[in-house]
Amino acid sequence: MRRAHRIRQVVNYANLSTPLGLLIALIGGARLRRGERGLVYAYGYRVPFPVAGAFTVGNVVMTRHAEGYLAGRLLDHESRHATQYAACVGLPMLVLYVSASALSLAVCGHPASWNVFERLAGLEDGGYPRLTPRWRRSSARAGQEKEWNPSAVSGIFPPVRGSWNAEGRGSCRRRSALRARRRH
Repeated sequence: MRRAHRIRQVVNYANLSTPLGLLIALIGGARLRRGERGLVYAYGYRVPFPVAGAFTVGNVVMTRHAEGYLAGRLLDHESRHATQYAACVGLPMLVLYVSASALSLAVCGHPASWNVFERLAGLEDGGYPRLTPRWRRSSARAGQEKEWNPSAVSGIFPPVRGSWNAEGRGSCRRRSALRARRRH
């Protein structure tokens, strides 16, 4: 285990977030298993809340799914949440996270898209959509998922070279084509 993971593990035990996570996992009927990066995996969590495919409390990552589900990008995402618990001194993270979810829900209608903790943990890694704030949506497309494009706001922002859209492709070429059409 890397030194940073060990420090995070000790801090999350000391700030009581990992013991709380273990208690939640046991109440939820999950099977515990020691995992990578100093994390504890809790498979088979039976309580229907929260709705996410996986969630973290302290160094405990819980999921309703079977063993093997916590891997790759999702594990990276949940590991970042464990680090956030250490940075927020444990249990205050719960209040901060719920507040950030409420703000995100108000901003775009989804509890994760504008949640600062989910953004820092990597929205795409956690399987969350990157939605446009409500005030940036046109009235015709309100409520639909749409990429936030700062240059689309009446030319206030200049196009940024090397910017990326939701599909992971640069969007400068598309903007250049639109500008060329406007000129003619």
